[in-house]
Amino acid sequence: MDRAAGRCGADRLASGPRRGRGGGRGWFLRLGGTVAALAVVGLVVLPAPPAAAHPTLRATSPAAGYAVAESPREVTLDFGEPVGLLDDSLRLTSSTDTQVSTSPPVLSQEGRRLSVGIADELAAGAYRVAWQVRAQDGDLVSGGFSFAVSPPLVAGTSTAAPVDATGGSAGLDVPAAALRWLLFAALALGLGGAAGAVLVGRIRREAAGTGIALAAVPAPVPAAAAVGVLATVGLIVVGGYYLVDVFGSRPGALLGVEAAAFAVALGVAAAARMPGWDRLRTAAAMPLLAVVAAEALRTHVAAQHPLAGGVLTAVHLLAAALWVGALAHVLRVAVRWRGRSGWTRLLMADYGRLAVWSVMLVIVTGIVQSILLVPDLAELFGTGYGRVLLAKLAVVTVVIGCAVLARRRIHRGLRTGPAQRKPVGRAVRVEIVALAGVLALTSALTSLTPPAQAAAGVALPPPPVGPALPVGTLAGQVTVAAMASVGRLVVRLSTPLDGPYDDPPESPPYRLSVRTTPGAELALVPCGTGCFTAPVDWRPGTTTLDLDATAPPWSGGPARLDVIWPPRPAPERLDRVLAAMREVGPFTLIETVTSDTRTDPGIVRDLPMTGADFIAREPYVEGVADPVAVSGPDGDQLAFAFPANGISTQLWLDDRDRITRQVLVSPNHLITRTFRYLPPAPT
Repeated sequence: MDRAAGRCGADRLASGPRRGRGGGRGWFLRLGGTVAALAVVGLVVLPAPPAAAHPTLRATSPAAGYAVAESPREVTLDFGEPVGLLDDSLRLTSSTDTQVSTSPPVLSQEGRRLSVGIADELAAGAYRVAWQVRAQDGDLVSGGFSFAVSPPLVAGTSTAAPVDATGGSAGLDVPAAALRWLLFAALALGLGGAAGAVLVGRIRREAAGTGIALAAVPAPVPAAAAVGVLATVGLIVVGGYYLVDVFGSRPGALLGVEAAAFAVALGVAAAARMPGWDRLRTAAAMPLLAVVAAEALRTHVAAQHPLAGGVLTAVHLLAAALWVGALAHVLRVAVRWRGRSGWTRLLMADYGRLAVWSVMLVIVTGIVQSILLVPDLAELFGTGYGRVLLAKLAVVTVVIGCAVLARRRIHRGLRTGPAQRKPVGRAVRVEIVALAGVLALTSALTSLTPPAQAAAGVALPPPPVGPALPVGTLAGQVTVAAMASVGRLVVRLSTPLDGPYDDPPESPPYRLSVRTTPGAELALVPCGTGCFTAPVDWRPGTTTLDLDATAPPWSGGPARLDVIWPPRPAPERLDRVLAAMREVGPFTLIETVTSDTRTDPGIVRDLPMTGADFIAREPYVEGVADPVAVSGPDGDQLAFAFPANGISTQLWLDDRDRITRQVLVSPNHLITRTFRYLPPAPT
């Protein structure tokens, strides 16, 4: 059994009947509430049995229900009291139910901490920990939780940016986008320039056959490779990577591969300038194909569809590089071949054939990518990503129009002579400027979150930063467990048939909206089953969250939470509360328990007891991890949670550190308690 839920009242209420998914739950709900209330009355007034206490899971590392940036070296579980080991006390499995190799479990901290080492580095993904220990009375206690490994994100990648309520990115990472533009331009000038040099060489050989010597114009591979090295190094710096840690994560490794590819291309191009090594000129651009492959692995569509998305991106990027880079090199050659308009037109005609195939591939792969990333047509106009994509499509249309016009005039000029030469250059110049704009918009898209990826969300949210305030309530039959930390809110929903970190086969379709005072809607992103997260700039004081949670067929509805900011670490305050409550003599506990805030307000019971009896039954008698204190308009509060068990508690305190009010939320139960103390005897 789970001691945390049992000692706080959640398992006491589990003796009430579970609701099925069929109809007619109203009378069954009332019956369950009555039975649960009677169970509370009977158990609360009995003496506490400390000798039979079961251990409470206080904290875990990695944190239960969160994603860590790096593969952990061990898994630790901290219990409220000593435990005993079994042959299989901890089992770690991946999302595919493959067991991960770990060292034998060991106990430390006087038997309160269970640890296992992880033999190999964990790949990115979700993992499940199942544990089982022996309590001091000999009973077996078990449980489980999930965590995820999510590598550090390069600045400018999609999931590094916050998203708006409609799924688009709320902000553009300008430095990263500018560096991406340089990277794409370098790639295009390198690969496309090499392809253009091949076309130029063909025309020069044809001209040489007629006795005409045309100037040699080498491909701009060295300059492009140098710019590429600077761009990738800049992205490494902006991404916060140390040089020795670049290959420690997938995004860093991809950037490292790109930097190395540009550096190798620069070295080969430099070697080709040496006497006798000129044959290397044709191979100088080949290392840049590794940049295409790396970019294909890191893009939005590859994240959503790894194999098909990677192939689409590689073809799209290679075709675009040939289109842009070859055109830039051909224009550069045209400037050098002034007075040789006939040969220039032949070169442009050869480029036109290359451009036709490149444009066709760019259009087809671009359309498929757009459908995958923006599945809803309305999101083209309603999200930041969609609007930038529309702008890119508009500029590409202009480019294609210029290319068609230039190609028609080139063919006309080949038939009629040099009279038509002037307009061709103007159309081509417009084309190259527009293509530079296309690259800029493409780099901007890498910093924005596409609607499909925003809808998919993340596997699990990042762990809280700094002191975190847990708050919770019920929205109908849906349990709401929220955690407010610096810059972020994480809300987890659960129903009577699942827990806050479980992913049952028939999990209901969770829906959640959150508004803050005075009515701004938060930009929620899914972070797992029943999990939602959003960036929040907490202001000092009280922020009211108005939630609307649903999980059909369970009844949901509105709920309200107050987040008092900022929270302060308060482990010593909890010790004072426990000491003060143990000194309290007889008092009356007014308790209300409900499992459905829409149809069952709960039965109010007046329960006589002593402070020592009350504290002996609470899970925090053994201590908790990371309790925080806040000061609100109705006095000081102490808040803490047992994340692995889905339990959160808020305590309102008087100036003598006694509890005056308590709100306890556990899966499917909301327990509200008011403490009525006897007035002190007159002296």
